[in-house]
Amino acid sequence: MLSLALHVGRAFVRHPAVVHEARLLTRLLVMATTRLVAGALHMPDTVVRDTGAFVVAYVAAVEQRATLVCPRKVMREVRRRRHEDQQE
Repeated sequence: MLSLALHVGRAFVRHPAVVHEARLLTRLLVMATTRLVAGALHMPDTVVRDTGAFVVAYVAAVEQRATLVCPRKVMREVRRRRHEDQQE
């Protein structure tokens, strides 16, 4: 449902005359989706919304850390550990 809201929002944003309406529609769909999920999980809306924000921030942090990992260093570490395991 959230992906539908984002897709509809992006389609409308391409037309400058309806930017305001698109934002309102997207906000309305996100609120409806949040309430549906909160109702299905028997949780307050604020908990679902805050959990979603936390998940987005956590995934962004993990992706940022993943880009900092040098593949050559990882491969060297894997080879070193494999070599140590074989010697034992």
